[in-house]
Amino acid sequence: MIKSNVYLYYRTYPGWSGKNLFENNKIDLIKVTWKSLEIEKEQINATAFIDNPTEEFKSFLSERIKNHHYTFEGSDCYDSKNRLPLFGGGGSYFILRDVMSKNNHKDDDIILILEDDYLFVPEGFKRWIDACRHFEGFVSPLDHPNRYTRHDDLYAKKTPIYLVNGHHWRKSESTTNTFGGKYKYFKKTYFISKLPRLYFYSFWPGRIFGKELTSMDRIFFRRVHYIFGIDLFTPVPGLAAHLAKNELDSVIDWEKRYLQIKRDLK
Repeated sequence: MIKSNVYLYYRTYPGWSGKNLFENNKIDLIKVTWKSLEIEKEQINATAFIDNPTEEFKSFLSERIKNHHYTFEGSDCYDSKNRLPLFGGGGSYFILRDVMSKNNHKDDDIILILEDDYLFVPEGFKRWIDACRHFEGFVSPLDHPNRYTRHDDLYAKKTPIYLVNGHHWRKSESTTNTFGGKYKYFKKTYFISKLPRLYFYSFWPGRIFGKELTSMDRIFFRRVHYIFGIDLFTPVPGLAAHLAKNELDSVIDWEKRYLQIKRDLK
């Protein structure tokens, strides 16, 4: 094992949702997004979580990540079954959290949970690691565009701005389940991560007031904020983009970045 306290939990699956941008198949997409990490510049202990693995995916990741964990969930994450709340959740994300909890991490280990369709700016992955070392809380590399259109975010109207290594950061409450931080925060909030949202069949309390069902990641970060005072920090502008429809911020030309890496791979 590499002598480093940075641990990457890399989540991937061969399935194609149709929401991804710039590519027509998943393996070509992750060749580019993986390259954008510039991971060869860092000392990283990596584990790949591959849901419903194919031989092509196993081969590609075996050349890059030594440790593999295979799941057969066919789902990212869910917190209900038969239209009722499910304690502990289901899907590959919750299996990852369970495995992480048993890996004997030290409190100051840096944990990174990363989905396969995130494209990073140059040195963005390194800046994410540095921010995880700096902040006392969770850290996402994404500056999601809905932060500037929604009004129900805890920090939609007011947030402190932090300057870390020449980059601005703010507080937020959503990540699409790509986030990092010191292990002590994952450990402290492990039980909270297992709590499902409170909805039964087609009813949830907020529906009385015309509110949508809150996403799983958003409700998790709200709970740990109010219960433990643990916050989520996100960059401005983003260090990475989620390559899905309506997920790109407008500050960076992400298509240009993607195509440049793709040309370099040839």
